[in-house]
Amino acid sequence: MTARTIGTIDPQLNNQHPALALSQNKVYVAWASHCDTGDYHGRVLAFNVGDLTQAAAFDAVPSGHQAGIWMSGAAPIVDASGNLFYATGNNDSAETSDNFAESMLKLSPTLTVGD
Repeated sequence: MTARTIGTIDPQLNNQHPALALSQNKVYVAWASHCDTGDYHGRVLAFNVGDLTQAAAFDAVPSGHQAGIWMSGAAPIVDASGNLFYATGNNDSAETSDNFAESMLKLSPTLTVGD
């Protein structure tokens, strides 16, 4: 599978808030903002455990910004099928079909939105 490109993650704008999750031989890492500044994005990346190559990517607001994935430092819930559950915050983007700010998200193991 080819991972989707989501742009650069700038550590001055993006901070890795949630704990890591390990499921189905992938490590999931999520980001919110660093002090709510700049054009940050709520993002999740999946990496293959064996070689740490990127396996999948999700951007909560690809046509806007904010929607940080905060999780109060906790890891996402992972169900028996490998789906991950994340909470997003903030909304400074237009209401579009790809805007998942201020949402509770169910992401598949390949990081597609399930609900």
